[in-house]
Amino acid sequence: MSKVIKKCEKCGALNDTVYANYLLYGFMICDSCKLSETLFPIV
Repeated sequence: MSKVIKKCEKCGALNDTVYANYLLYGFMICDSCKLSETLFPIV
């Protein structure tokens, strides 16, 4: 069995939503980092 990805690339926290976001968006980020990137994108 393969290891499930749970570590966020941005904040480094372990979160269950990282794997779901990786499948949907291709980024290994948690929901809070995804929300902050949506509200305050880096220009």
